[in-house]
Amino acid sequence: MTRRMPGSLFSAGCVYACGEYRGSVRRAILQWKDHGDEEITGDLCFVLERCVRESGVGRKLSRYDHVLVVPVPSSPTSMRSRGRRHTLPLAVSVARCLTAQGVRAEADSILSITGVRSKSVQQRGAVERSARLADHIMVQPRLIPDGGNARQMYPVVLVDDIATTGSTLRQCAKALREAHLPVITAFVLAQVPDAVRSSSVM
Repeated sequence: MTRRMPGSLFSAGCVYACGEYRGSVRRAILQWKDHGDEEITGDLCFVLERCVRESGVGRKLSRYDHVLVVPVPSSPTSMRSRGRRHTLPLAVSVARCLTAQGVRAEADSILSITGVRSKSVQQRGAVERSARLADHIMVQPRLIPDGGNARQMYPVVLVDDIATTGSTLRQCAKALREAHLPVITAFVLAQVPDAVRSSSVM
């Protein structure tokens, strides 16, 4: 399924989600994300790869020389608590799927969050969530190994676990755009249904 993002920086105008964040999907993602249920990582990656294939994005990206698949970062506090970058395996999976479709894609954690103490769960609405991350997402572009063109020339696909209000994705896209890395679209495991989108559900 797709989700419109009015005012977003995505040329496709939407984010692709595998399902809705409720019921068994919500429970599975929470267990995987915050309670160490890492054995289902492969299952989540499998579902995400199917979403990538069914989206048709691979055909649109085939005209680019190189595509970066960038996981949305967590705060340092959240990463310490989890002991891992939980969205990185998702990004690697998306890059692998795009590569199988003939796209030269590479996953890279070039985004980080600095100076943020509260979790997104503590921010109830889109305005609060956006303000939480404003000017706190840093881009760490690096040159490709052979010393050729800078990665600023490459388009980006963002990957996250959950899309609630879309503010985190927009803030990441804003930071990347300012670093001359245009965001094409994004993939997430689940999106929050419209009826509860403005509430804290993560």
